[in-house]
Amino acid sequence: MSEDKQQKTYRGRIAPTPSGYLHEGHASTFKVAWSRARERNGDIVYRNDDLDKLRCQSEFSQAAMQDLKSLKINWDEGPDCGGEYGPYNQRERADKYTAVLLQLAKEGFVYPCEKSRKEIQSFG
Repeated sequence: MSEDKQQKTYRGRIAPTPSGYLHEGHASTFKVAWSRARERNGDIVYRNDDLDKLRCQSEFSQAAMQDLKSLKINWDEGPDCGGEYGPYNQRERADKYTAVLLQLAKEGFVYPCEKSRKEIQSFG
């Protein structure tokens, strides 16, 4: 394996859920992910985990990115700068997820759960 390829194989990810303003604990966790990627000469990806349409707001997403940048946490790919593996807002990937789920179902690899949500929660 070449030296260049070996040095660029690490990809880290930070994926906040923009359902509120960035929490100090999340910022700390993202700092660790960022540091790990940078120490390994790798890339860090910012991906909004914004699948909850009722709770997630672009205001929170923008604020989180600004807060992280003010803490000197930057990324190589993300909703504000693009990249090879976009889109970087999960909601924009829903069609891809649906297509894969339908293909898995077609091939017989999807097994619906017969339990209610209440029954599942009672196991916890």
